[in-house]
Amino acid sequence: MGSRSTNLRTKIIALLASLTALWAFAAWVTVRDGFNLLGVQALNARVFEPSDPLLLELQNERRLSLRYLGESDPGQLQELQAQRGRTDSAATALWTSVQDWRTEVPASDELEQRLAELKAELGQLVQVRDEVGRKTIDRTATLAAYDEAVDGIFAVFDALGGLDDDQIARDTAALIDLNRSRELLSQQDALLTGAVSANRLTVAEQTAFARLVGAQWFLADRTARELAPTDRSRYQQMVEGEAFGQLRTLQDRVLAAKGEDVRPPVTAAAWRAAADRAMADLRGVILAGGEDIVSRATPVAIGVIVRLVLAAGLGLIAVVASVIVSITTARALVRQLERLREAAFRLANERLPSVVERLGHGEEVDVAREAPPLQFGDDEIGQVGKAFNAVQETAVRTAVEQAEL
Repeated sequence: MGSRSTNLRTKIIALLASLTALWAFAAWVTVRDGFNLLGVQALNARVFEPSDPLLLELQNERRLSLRYLGESDPGQLQELQAQRGRTDSAATALWTSVQDWRTEVPASDELEQRLAELKAELGQLVQVRDEVGRKTIDRTATLAAYDEAVDGIFAVFDALGGLDDDQIARDTAALIDLNRSRELLSQQDALLTGAVSANRLTVAEQTAFARLVGAQWFLADRTARELAPTDRSRYQQMVEGEAFGQLRTLQDRVLAAKGEDVRPPVTAAAWRAAADRAMADLRGVILAGGEDIVSRATPVAIGVIVRLVLAAGLGLIAVVASVIVSITTARALVRQLERLREAAFRLANERLPSVVERLGHGEEVDVAREAPPLQFGDDEIGQVGKAFNAVQETAVRTAVEQAEL
């Protein structure tokens, strides 16, 4: 019976252990979802915030590189080299920020891969810089090289947009697309700056400028419909403002200029003023929208975590209660079975032999006294005990009756 009791305890413990393990797994999965949302704030601070200045510095370096290639003044190289130093400083700040456990813990595998690819693409700009300094590369190839590096930053932004909350994910994706439209405007700025510096707008540059303008406004108009209401209001107010009105006028003039190696129909000062202000206004809308998303994501994440922790806590209480009840029940069951076992052994090894011996000596035997009923309760074990009481009484009575015969 000892081994059977041990087996019973083992089975109950195994059942409770599996229940506890199942609860622990479910609690971890649900709480982890909440922490993923909370990681939005950490990734915004440690990846997006240092990436955004790098994006601006790369765009500035691209514009100055094309201006240097278009001008004959070698003095412009000093300004370009100073800009390259600012770009390198921004890149160093980004790598320092991402190489930290506070970034590695919430970062996905996709984000880590995109960061590695961006680092490789920035490394490839070293050769392009040398060729720009020697003026052994044309403006089109230079523009393409910088565009590829900038695309690497947007790939990082896309990896940051993969959030668990659907609404926040949609709003984030819309802001990233709006930032892409700003990048298209920055490409127009670099292309036209180089053309104005060279005082020549080639057919290839005319075609590229037309493509960039069309893509910019198409993407911006499409994205505006996907923005959150507050961001959409900011965007509409910006587009209807003076800066974007001047930008459209200058863009239309450039688009109307067609021919073989025509002179740019805008001045450097006019284009610089319109483009800088428009890009600054657009960046302001993007940054304001990003701050709104972070402020919305944080309480959502905290609320999710609180609810999940409460649910996990209640689940743990239920598991603990189940363990206590199961152990108590198991112990009571084992004690009842042990009493029943001991009673059966006493009947077989002590009472019946004693009754038979006394009957053999001619003594009278009281059946009720020799076979007292045992109390086991009213549950299933108690019913077995009642059956044992009946068997015990029948055995003693039968022995007495046989002796009397």
